[in-house]
Amino acid sequence: MAKQVKTGNEDSGKISKLPDDALSYILSFLPLKEVVGTSILSSRWRYMYTFISNIDLELDVNISNSREKFRASINKNFTEFVDRVLSLHNTNIERFQIRCWEDLNFSHNFRWLSNVINFKVEIINLFVSNTNFNTLPNLLFSSSTLVSMKLDLFHFPFNVPNDINLLNLKTLHLIAFHFVDDDAIRRIFFSCNALKEIIISYCNLSKITNLEISHHLLKRLTIVLQNYPYS
Repeated sequence: MAKQVKTGNEDSGKISKLPDDALSYILSFLPLKEVVGTSILSSRWRYMYTFISNIDLELDVNISNSREKFRASINKNFTEFVDRVLSLHNTNIERFQIRCWEDLNFSHNFRWLSNVINFKVEIINLFVSNTNFNTLPNLLFSSSTLVSMKLDLFHFPFNVPNDINLLNLKTLHLIAFHFVDDDAIRRIFFSCNALKEIIISYCNLSKITNLEISHHLLKRLTIVLQNYPYS
């Protein structure tokens, strides 16, 4: 009797038989472009990407030295893609991450941040360079659900609003910022009542006269200056 050979299609069929919660959990570990690509598999998969809890955005095309028209086209396509994904999203977001080392109009990122905060995001990771703005959006400091925030904004001035509402923030990483004065640091640290971990890496502290960091729940403090860590 001939043995039956399992095909790749049969294995794919088994995956499709998983419940929606299991599928959306698995998809949450993939980059967003790959997740959206699964929408062509079948009618059931068409909108599965709208239920993922982790959104990982990456502009991974090297466009820095490209012609202006080409850069504009890449930015437009990327922005429209993200706008569409977020407009169709149907569930709370656990983690929202942007990795972009090329030119991108960050005003769009402000809109995206507003959307994910409305979806009760818990983790925000921003890794962005070539920024064309000089202030962080106030809404980034007004999320009661945020527990972890990692900001890597190349030589960006660290300005924070007077009113900060990050009651549940436990982890804060600040990378490559330019601290403009003592007050900004004091406000962010003293306004986050749940902070347990603070990491300051490769930041410009030349305008800081008194770096005061004190918190009753703090378990880990790491400051990295000129490639030498002080923990």
